[in-house]
Formats: sequence, C-alpha cells, structure tokens
Amino acid sequence: MILSHWHAHVILLVLTLAGDVLCIALAAFGDLTRRYTMPHLFWWVLWLAQVPLGAQVILGISLAAGGGRPRTPYHLMYGALILLTLLALYGLRPGGWIRRTLVRDDGAYRESRWLFVLVLFLAGLVGRAYITGVTGR
Repeated sequence: MILSHWHAHVILLVLTLAGDVLCIALAAFGDLTRRYTMPHLFWWVLWLAQVPLGAQVILGISLAAGGGRPRTPYHLMYGALILLTLLALYGLRPGGWIRRTLVRDDGAYRESRWLFVLVLFLAGLVGRAYITGVTGR
C-alpha cells in the first residue's frame, strides 16, 4: 500500500470513532446519573482512541512533505479543529490548565456534560475530516 492509502484507510477511522463513541456513551451515562467527575477509564479510552488519529496525522504530514495536497483545504481546517478540540480536552482533564483556570468549585462543575459535548464534537470533526479527505467535498 502506498502512503496515501494508509492515510485514508478506513480502519484508522473506525478505531478512532469506536473509542470516541464509547467515550460519548460514558459521558452521556455520567451526565444522566448526575456524575460530576468521570472515571479514569474514560480518560484512558479517550487517549487510546486518538492513537490511530495520531498515525493519520503523521501520515498526512509525510504526504504533505512529499508534495501531496488534500482535495480541498477544508480537510486541513478540520484537522486544525480536531487539534484544538484535543487541546481543550487535555486542558479539561483532572489537573489540566483549563480546569485549574476556569473551574473555581469542583462540586459545581459537571465534567460529564462538558466532555459529552466536546467528544461528540470531536467525533463529528473526525468523521467530517475523513469524508472531506476522501471525497473532496
């Protein structure tokens, strides 16, 4: 397989989205049961699900370094939005810089709700980046 086929391989998308969907379900369950903090399992699944995404980023950078370009610049925009969303999730983890800065009272901060919204947004971005890269639309 050539580099572009690996970059667009559906198994990388499925692995990332499967982990993201599991995190969405965990966060939704946490919100419905009024959990204010998510278990460590959530964070492990979230970050393990991003490993295939990291492989796609490395392959995409390699393609760009070799002169390859996406069919539409929106593909790069979605990639940047994914990175910003991951940075926000990293900052909201327990002990993260966003959490320390913005959350004054951990008892009033409903982590599950914010993580549900962000991971749902992340999954949508990953899916959209894939479709944009494959179809050019």
